[in-house]
Amino acid sequence: MRRKIIIEVKELIEFINPKEVLGSLDMFVQRVDPIDLAKSESLTFCVGELRDSDASIIICSNGAPKPNQTLLLVDNPRLWFIRCMKHFFYPEDDKTKIHPTASINWPFVSVGQRVRIGPGARIGFDGFGYEKNEDGGWEHFPHRGRVIIGDDVDIGANTCIDRGTLGNTVIGDGTKIDNLVHVAHNVEIGRNCMIIALTCIGGGVIIGDDSYVGIGSSIRDQVKVGEKTFIGMGAVVIKDVEDNVTVVGNPARKFER
Repeated sequence: MRRKIIIEVKELIEFINPKEVLGSLDMFVQRVDPIDLAKSESLTFCVGELRDSDASIIICSNGAPKPNQTLLLVDNPRLWFIRCMKHFFYPEDDKTKIHPTASINWPFVSVGQRVRIGPGARIGFDGFGYEKNEDGGWEHFPHRGRVIIGDDVDIGANTCIDRGTLGNTVIGDGTKIDNLVHVAHNVEIGRNCMIIALTCIGGGVIIGDDSYVGIGSSIRDQVKVGEKTFIGMGAVVIKDVEDNVTVVGNPARKFER
């Protein structure tokens, strides 16, 4: 049976070091809840204008507390709520976690530290590489490369990452890949990228550091995507994308704000 958790406001203040503390300094919490469902002794957070809540302690960026309530004002409430959850309520270890239903072709896959791989993921098997022969048939390109996964990478459920043909498929440190994503052979994804569900990345694509690829996007093979780019939901990228650019649509084009 899990022990009962009681976290006093002074512990949260010490951990967060908020810009300002408003309200009672005698509050405590025993659980975390969404702001609309929070009750007495709940810790919650709010982004934007403060919404009404019965939570005892709210991590937020503005507002006035109700009686018997404490507000901890920070610049990024959601980030600090996540940190509090992991520190006080759901501590995580630093071990790599691979779901037992994930299929990893181990001789050809290298996994870094603190990696999480979800159920049904398929990593390190041959990709879809063929060449048409003289008779009009298709001959398979032998795959002899690997998949190299850096540190602190998350790979979601039922995502497929193919091994390289001659070179390697590489996933950079800190990158997060959602469920139901396909990463073809010889793709190179940089550090701290976000690749959202139902995205298909063609063979040989290079994606620079700190880029975001929106839900349901498609990136044609051999395309180079620059650093700090934002690819909008459902975009179809058929040519190279510069650094620090947002692209949307089909075919994807530069979005001018």
